Amino acid sequence: QSIGRLKEWIKTCVTSHSRCSNTGTVLPTRLLDINDLTAVKLIEHHDSNVKHYTALSHCWGSSNTFLTTRANIRSMKAGFNIDGIPKTFRDAILVTRAIGIRYLWIDSLCIIQGDASDWQSEGGKMADVYSSALLTISAANSNGDSQGFLAPRRFEYMRVVVSAGPDLSATAYLHKKSYWNDHNQEPLDARAWTLQEQYLSSRNVRYCGKEMSWRCRTSAWNESAIDNGYFREWERPWTDLVEEFSRRILTYDSDRLTAMAGVASSVAQRNGNIYCAGVWLQNMPDELLFERKDAKSPSEYIAPSWSWAALNGPVVF
Repeated sequence: QSIGRLKEWIKTCVTSHSRCSNTGTVLPTRLLDINDLTAVKLIEHHDSNVKHYTALSHCWGSSNTFLTTRANIRSMKAGFNIDGIPKTFRDAILVTRAIGIRYLWIDSLCIIQGDASDWQSEGGKMADVYSSALLTISAANSNGDSQGFLAPRRFEYMRVVVSAGPDLSATAYLHKKSYWNDHNQEPLDARAWTLQEQYLSSRNVRYCGKEMSWRCRTSAWNESAIDNGYFREWERPWTDLVEEFSRRILTYDSDRLTAMAGVASSVAQRNGNIYCAGVWLQNMPDELLFERKDAKSPSEYIAPSWSWAALNGPVVF
């Protein structure tokens, strides 16, 4: 049933949303060919005529044992069985196949881990990867790759039948007022890198603890069939994005500017502003007026002292 709903969302967005059709056309260097579940293969995009692919947004977790490295890249290209891979990856493959897509991009498998030169090359392309994907699959309810994200979801509501006679009745479903406020409190929303993935994706399906939801550049929908209407993620002020980013967790302090680089590039393409270490030149007087909230200075140089990026932790403007 949820796959049927997801297919309806994709069809509506692709055929009706002009704001969502202006996606990128850059293909990732590597993709997973999931045509054969017993031999999923890491391929170079020029090895096949790729038209569409999905991308996974996920929390890696602590047990990062299934990765692409220089040592195993040949075996990854030869193919692997999905029975032996982390459940989050397996779930992403199953969802991708269910919506009729053959290719999937997962950062830890499509970027060579432990290889600085490959990261330097591929890390800068992540903005294009998410904006060009037909769909980003967000494992929002998962703390790590071993946990997975496909599970029965319980929609908490009260069913009330109102009757005005033997042949006239109506059914209403009531839910707690705070129910929808939980959507931004999933494990994925605590990670700093995933803000960029959410912002840049043209279409994003989120598998949350209570239900599946949809975000694109036009609309926000929920599995419970409640239409949240026009989605304004792209119109959020830069300072709002920075405040949210600063509250999230980064594994490496040195990624503080890198993890927002894709968002900054996207904003610059739209408004033509000049980006200066986390601050926009045209708005610099206002964006220098931030307050640190339990933020601390890192042990190494990250950014100029006048930038919010020079601090680790929450800031407010």
